[in-house]
Amino acid sequence: MVQKLSDYVLQLQRQGYSDGVIRSQLARSGYSSAAINSAFSGNVFSKNKGLFLFFTSLLMIFVLLLVVYFAFFYSVLEVSLQSRILSSPNLLHDDVLIIEKVITASEDKTSVSVLYELVSSSGQVVFKKSEKLLISGASKSQSRIILPKDVSVGLYNLRLTVYYLGGSVSENVPFNVVSGTPQDISLVETQDVSTIIANTSVDCKEPCFSVDPCVRSSCISGFCKFDAISPCCGNDKCELGESAVCGADCAVERPPAEGVFTSAQSIAKSDPSKALLLCNSLIEDSPVDECIVLISKDANSISLCSSVRSDKARDDCYMRFALINNFSGCDKISDRYMANSCVYLSQAQAVSD
Repeated sequence: MVQKLSDYVLQLQRQGYSDGVIRSQLARSGYSSAAINSAFSGNVFSKNKGLFLFFTSLLMIFVLLLVVYFAFFYSVLEVSLQSRILSSPNLLHDDVLIIEKVITASEDKTSVSVLYELVSSSGQVVFKKSEKLLISGASKSQSRIILPKDVSVGLYNLRLTVYYLGGSVSENVPFNVVSGTPQDISLVETQDVSTIIANTSVDCKEPCFSVDPCVRSSCISGFCKFDAISPCCGNDKCELGESAVCGADCAVERPPAEGVFTSAQSIAKSDPSKALLLCNSLIEDSPVDECIVLISKDANSISLCSSVRSDKARDDCYMRFALINNFSGCDKISDRYMANSCVYLSQAQAVSD
């Protein structure tokens, strides 16, 4: 009798009825409390229900910890490269090409591999070498490359490629390999341009050009000549005679970013709009984003996150609020994995409530 009643209880539980409803139904059907208790105590489903709830809770806690881990510790490594030639752009065989490079990494102690390739105008790689570097922040260094003895006269690119975990970044630096003697090169680089043009009609074998807007290129006596343009609007330097014609270089000097951060944070609670204007006065994207994230936290205003310029920094801003149970920005996160983490957090919070 007890076993049949226990089987009946199990059948009702599998159909979704709660234990309270089942007990009430059995009592109305005339079963005694002792019989009902015996039926439930002999039910495997009831015995394992507490254990099931325990393991379900552990699983939810694990998922929550995993979401928090990815939110705080998972980031995409970003590396950038800038380079320029320091030696003469007109080189003889066996000359030394001197390159200055600035490699910037978003994480400290980033290991990168740098590949140097001399590429001819036809696309042929005539020389290559590589080195490994450990980058922290923005690291500036110089590299010296001795041209091969058998390199042909013509226009070349030094192709720099920085390989890092997750990707690579490249940049080309043009230069010329010329024939003649060091005295010839010196003559081309020091004589007055108008004098040389008046006494020669020799054309350069390769086109002469400069990727630097502040460097003028020309073909002089069969050689490419490169002259610095001064003053040059756009080099971030306010040079003599430039103040009236180049507002970009000669604008009013702005306060350091740290001072703007402090001023914006001090008024974030009382006047978030004015704090946002202060952050935007920094102009450059990275410090602007850092400033807005700081004032959004101080003002406890998730709406300020929408003013963050870069996608990654904006996603981080919304995620910071999700970690303090403000999930209104989950649908605004552009990164799919982070958006999913935000949703998981909101669901976990709803279950715990």
